[in-house]
Order: sequence, then C-alpha cells, then structure tokens
Amino acid sequence: MRKANPVRTCVACGRKRPKGVLVRVCKDKEGNVSLDVGGKMKGRGCYICSSDACAGESRKGRVFSRLLNVAIPDALLDDIQRHISREGQG
Repeated sequence: MRKANPVRTCVACGRKRPKGVLVRVCKDKEGNVSLDVGGKMKGRGCYICSSDACAGESRKGRVFSRLLNVAIPDALLDDIQRHISREGQG
C-alpha cells in the first residue's frame, strides 16, 4: 500500500504543494514561535514555499503574526528568510 503524501497551502501565495517541500513555522502551547525545519513539532503551524518571493510577501503582509495570533520577532523572520535562501541554493 502506498503512503499518502500530504498537501499543504503556502500562506503567502496560496499554492498547494506537498508538505515536504514547504517550510513550517510553528507556535507551541506556550505561545513560542519557531522555525520547524523537520516539520514534526507539536503545535499550530503555517507553511510557506521555499522561495524568496513568498518569504518577502509573508514578511510584508505579517502573515504569520495574523495566522498564529502572536507577534513574530524580526529575528525569526530573518531566520526564515536565511533558511529559504539556503534551500534555494542547495
């Protein structure tokens, strides 16, 4: 039997893509927000494409803050941008 490949939607562009190619940002029960590189952290998550355009759009529109209902520090947004830029090179 074949295992299903879950599909998620990018919060910036709205495209549906396989979960494995998206980057996840997660908020835990305590309200801490972090980059979920492995995609396995517990808590509420949002997904974004691994493109600089989507990273810029999500930052400009404060998408993560709105969807996770918490203030996102600039340092985390910088980490997301760096992670996406690295993935695009590799």
